Order: sequence, then structure tokens, then C-alpha cells
Amino acid sequence: MWQEISERRAANMRRFVEDLRATGQVREGLATDEAADTVWLTNSPEVFVMLTTERGWTPDAYERWLVDTWTRLLLTAR
Repeated sequence: MWQEISERRAANMRRFVEDLRATGQVREGLATDEAADTVWLTNSPEVFVMLTTERGWTPDAYERWLVDTWTRLLLTAR
């Protein structure tokens, strides 16, 4: 079951990146699979728990970090 959930999440992250790419927002040279894996990893429940529970971040701090991370790693320069 865990594998099925993980694969479904990965497929959804790929669709998200494909939607971003269709709008021209994904930086040039970044492969869809790499971008989707970056989203999949950084948006995982495990990362959220590690940062909010183990490191004491607030959910708002995690959200800001995630936006900053995705902006820097995935998106074209504005």
C-alpha cells in the first residue's frame, strides 16, 4: 500500500511540473523527471514532520521554505 501511495504522489508531482512547464515557468534545462522528484521529495510528509516536529519549525515556516526552495530550484528567473 505504501508503494502505491508513493507512486500516486510521484505521478501527481509530475503532473504539477508538467502544468508549470506548460506555462513556461520551469527553468530551461531542468528535466521534468528531475523537477518532479524535487517536488516529490521536498513536499513529502517525512520532510514536513522532520522540520516541524524534530526541528521545531512552524507550519508557516515550512511553507515559506517550500515556496523559496521551489522558486530557486524549479522556476525561471523573473
